[in-house]
Amino acid sequence: GQKGMGILFAALVGAIIWNLITWYYGLPSSSSHALFGGMVGAALAGGTDVIWSGVLEKIVIPMFLSPIIGLVVGYLVMVGILWMFRNANPHKAKRGFRIAQTVSAAGMALGHGLQDAQKTMGIVVMALVIADIEGPNDEIPVWVKV
Repeated sequence: GQKGMGILFAALVGAIIWNLITWYYGLPSSSSHALFGGMVGAALAGGTDVIWSGVLEKIVIPMFLSPIIGLVVGYLVMVGILWMFRNANPHKAKRGFRIAQTVSAAGMALGHGLQDAQKTMGIVVMALVIADIEGPNDEIPVWVKV
């Protein structure tokens, strides 16, 4: 219990410090990767086993694949859009694209917010499991979701 909470606290402090350093120097960084790195580092320092296959499959491989997949899909979508609107009236198309840009920006903001909320829920549930308030396979409490 105590050791687990110490590891969780160290992981969060490590992630926060790394986020602050990268923010201060204007470096692009991922809060998710900072959190995962803090968790792995704290677990190693605390003498806890790390499931390396999970780190590789869920963090390292996606970290390298996602920009490549994003580049290819983004390219294909752009080619498709250019092809679909090749004969469109520029003034009508501009108005439609302005509206579509607002909708896509709202969708992207929502997607980022939902991801951040999931990370926060994961940390809270981890603390509840460490404290023996919840079991590892229990439903996430409604108050945590809210």
